[in-house]
Amino acid sequence: MIAAIEVVSQITIEVIEDSVLLKGTDVAMGVSPNIDIKQYFDQDEYPNSNGCDMITKVLVSALSGNIKMAHEKGYKNDVVHLRQIIAQLEEMFVIAHTQLIYADEKEVKNG
Repeated sequence: MIAAIEVVSQITIEVIEDSVLLKGTDVAMGVSPNIDIKQYFDQDEYPNSNGCDMITKVLVSALSGNIKMAHEKGYKNDVVHLRQIIAQLEEMFVIAHTQLIYADEKEVKNG
């Protein structure tokens, strides 16, 4: 049986002069009709533990493919590219856990 799992990631940004501020990230997962959705979603239709693992697997596969393509095209060295991705993941993790974004999204303070 061949089945498909799709993960779509979208970021919302605000461009202020020459700066880009990340305002939000949305991730959605869908499965083909021949997959029992209970394997990947809870009763509230949010990804369960298996769903979270699958989202990670799909996004990592996409990153790996992007690294390989960029290296083959000569855009970036694969090792340098991987290190940049790791640094960006670390940075995003820190930002996500230290920023307070107020409801009006106009004032941002670092904790």
